[in-house]
Amino acid sequence: MNIVFVLFDNVTQLDFSGPVQFLSRLPGAKTHVVSKDGKAISTDCGFAIMPTGSFTDCPQADIICVPGGHGVRQAISDDALVAFVREQAKSAEWITSVCTGSFILGAAGLLRGKRATTHWAYTQLLPLFGATTLRDMAGNGLDMLVLPTAIGKPFNRTAYAVPTTVVRALNDRIERDAEIERLQQQSLDPYVETRTLYLEMRQREIDALRGRLPAVTAVPPIEAAAPQTDPLPDPEIPGAPADIETPPAGAPPPP
Repeated sequence: MNIVFVLFDNVTQLDFSGPVQFLSRLPGAKTHVVSKDGKAISTDCGFAIMPTGSFTDCPQADIICVPGGHGVRQAISDDALVAFVREQAKSAEWITSVCTGSFILGAAGLLRGKRATTHWAYTQLLPLFGATTLRDMAGNGLDMLVLPTAIGKPFNRTAYAVPTTVVRALNDRIERDAEIERLQQQSLDPYVETRTLYLEMRQREIDALRGRLPAVTAVPPIEAAAPQTDPLPDPEIPGAPADIETPPAGAPPPP
């Protein structure tokens, strides 16, 4: 049984090392770690991984696994990588991905009409790759049923509904992208802070729908501080010399 892992620059090593540790122990498993040219792949945490082969010498996969990572943005535009995944998937028994690796499957056309998931911060982009999510099926399904029935035109027209859904997803992502990018570059723990930001935004959306406004705590005005005197003056030392005044310029020296 051939298990193929497809790597690319800026892959998240945990998305690869976790599954390979487990799947490589399946009975009869032969693990193949491949990159486009068989050369070392840089991870998004600074070290490199050496593949066992390239796309050209890789055997047909029974299981194919595509990890995620920051490099997915470039990987979905790599024609050779996408074509390799698409070709391998034709005869593979299991086609899998980890985290944002699902977007590479989507770029290869393997998610059309399929339910899929990914990193929680990017699920709203999956429909752009042909996939659906549970939230999309429930929320968008209700929108598609209620709005056309209750209001009618233009909500009951496919030419209106499809572009509107796509534009809404893109707008949501654009609004959040700058903040997510800042967290990824400046935060000590980007994952925790990005997740916290996402949950806070979702809670604000829920509160707005329910008519609940966030509590605002009044901040008391800051009063100007009165000048403070030194509560502990320096003690006088007996026999200490008095302060010596600097004589004016041109004065004769003291006797």
